[in-house]
Formats: sequence, structure tokens, C-alpha cells
Amino acid sequence: MTNPTTQTIDQSLFDDEGAIFMGARRNPSGCRVALFGVPYDGTTSFRPGTRFGPAAIREVSTGLETYCPQLDRDLEDLAYADIGAVEIPYGDPKPVVDAVCHATSTVLAAGMKPLMLGGEHSISSGQNLAKEFLDKADQETAIFSGSDEITVGVLEIFEERGIRIPKDFSLISFDNAHSLHLFSPSITSVSQPVEALGHRAVQILSSEAWEQPDHDHIKEIMPVKLIKRNSVVPPANYKKTGKSTNRKTIDTT
Repeated sequence: MTNPTTQTIDQSLFDDEGAIFMGARRNPSGCRVALFGVPYDGTTSFRPGTRFGPAAIREVSTGLETYCPQLDRDLEDLAYADIGAVEIPYGDPKPVVDAVCHATSTVLAAGMKPLMLGGEHSISSGQNLAKEFLDKADQETAIFSGSDEITVGVLEIFEERGIRIPKDFSLISFDNAHSLHLFSPSITSVSQPVEALGHRAVQILSSEAWEQPDHDHIKEIMPVKLIKRNSVVPPANYKKTGKSTNRKTIDTT
């Protein structure tokens, strides 16, 4: 069981000005969970603005009731703190990742669980993975991408280098949160039940399971669905011979 922390956190890592998330406290003493924001949008592919997300979520939350009649629990009865936003530089994502890692390690070292508010899901990792994949690819025929953001990064590099989906490589994404059906070709994806995941997470957080000694090991499997579109075909030699090969699939999760 994670005991409430009695340690202090280096507050110089966080900007604690502004609103506090509903039901939270600013002082982490006695808390099991520390919430913090990561206000970064340096690699957005469309337009910036997601850096304002953490602050906006907090501001909106103050207009909601902390008590949930369905669960008969109140957020104000839970020991969690909102310690502010990570102090991050703008521009190159590498220092941002380092700052977030440092902040997360600090929270864990204080005996609390970190809970982050974004921000963005950077697509730069997808671009870097695609470059590395193309530089090293030998007999690979397909890529399984760990998120839609990574998929967008992969597609950008493939288009830049003249790589065709699915003629050159098959591609499957995970999440199905973005408009993958609008791409050409439309992207096959594994869809996860986002609303059900969120609902179940709140149930666990607000239930007695959170207080059990083995709560760190709670594991549940939620159903996913394969959305078949046009980004996957059999390997070229399979189509010609009808025999499978030992070619590999690259997993970017």
C-alpha cells in the first residue's frame, strides 16, 4: 500500500500559480497522488495552443461538483495534491522530456503516484522512429504504431521519402482517436474504449480497492476492436507465391 507522503517536493521544479484542480490541495504532505501539468505544444503539426490545456482543465474543473452520487464518493475525501505545472523550456522537445522525467522521478521518490495533464502527444517520436526504421529496414514488411500521434509522424516521414502505404509497408495504428479514416489510404487501427477506460479508472480511484495493500497490482483487460481499413496488405512475395515468409513486423509502441 502506498502510504501518504511525509516528504517535501522541490517546488522550484513547478509553477504553482493559477487554479487548482477540483478537490485537490496544493500541499502534498499526506497525499498519495500528485497531479501536475505539462504545458507544451512545441511539436504540434497543426497549430499551437495545447500548452494552455492543463490550465484550462483546472479552470473548468472548479465549476464541477466534487461529489459523485453514483459512486457515493467525494474527491475532497481523497488525498491528492495539485503541485502545479512543470517548468519547461520551449522549443526542442528533448529538454522538455528531461524536465518531465525529473519531475516524475521527484514525485515517485516522495512516495506518490504522478498524474499528468497535457499538453500534447508529441509526434516527433514517430518521425524519429520512422527515420530509424527506414535506415535499418531489411526484410520488414509492416509497422504497428503505438499511438495515432506516432502514426502521423511516421506518415510524414514516409511521404517525405516517397514511401507508399501499403505498397511498400503495411501500417496499423493504435487508439483510433484521430481521423485516420480520412487519410489516403485510410489507416487500419486498433480502437480502445476510451470512455470505458476513463469510467473504470474513476471507479477504481474512488473505491475501496485503492486502499487495499495490493492496489498497485490491479490489472484489468478492456476489450479492443480492430478497425480494418486500407493500410494493410499481404507482403508482396506472399501475394506472388501464396507462402508466408520469415519477414518481421516492427512494433513502435
